[in-house]
Amino acid sequence: MDIHGICSRIYDSASAAVKSLTVESSPPESSYFPRDARDIYKTTFLLRQRLVLDLIPQILDLAEYWTQTSVERSAKICVDDTSAAREQPYLVLPLSQHDCRWIRKICFTVESCDQGWSSYPHDHGTYVNSWTWFDAKVKGPDGDFKHMVFANVHAGRDYHIHRVQWTADSTDENEKKFFEHLLTGNELSLVPMARYAGWRNRVKNARIDVYFAAVR
Repeated sequence: MDIHGICSRIYDSASAAVKSLTVESSPPESSYFPRDARDIYKTTFLLRQRLVLDLIPQILDLAEYWTQTSVERSAKICVDDTSAAREQPYLVLPLSQHDCRWIRKICFTVESCDQGWSSYPHDHGTYVNSWTWFDAKVKGPDGDFKHMVFANVHAGRDYHIHRVQWTADSTDENEKKFFEHLLTGNELSLVPMARYAGWRNRVKNARIDVYFAAVR
């Protein structure tokens, strides 16, 4: 049996061990567990009592049992074609304290909308010809790299919440390149964009969550 088959067979028992530890240890003020790398090391110690050491990192990855660093902001702003040219970030997450080689997942959660009208009624309520969007940007000493996260609903009158996640093992070539540009010391930012007269990107709040493997 190959390694994936072995992992599948023991995943349920390993996940149960992790879940058990989570229930006992998670503090009431925090909804995310593990709280830090120490919790992962404790879980690793427990798993080592029953599993081959080489399997543990794969089990933890299957359970998405990773450390998390986040940044969030709640402030209403409006970006138009002129202000978008400055590419001013709405959120910035420094990566100076983390080993970016072990980033496993990035999640973007944004509540936003456009101006709520356009001259193209057949596109209303869709993502077709939407000219307000968000870019994720990595800023480093060797230059910037950016990739579009999502576009707003075309002529959406109400705020919408979009949740987008990228993973290190993605088959999307642009996402792969984005992870390659995530280096320790760089900055990860979320930038609201708009193009053409009349288009407005209205942002209400946003959050970035980055997840790291602690055991390799």
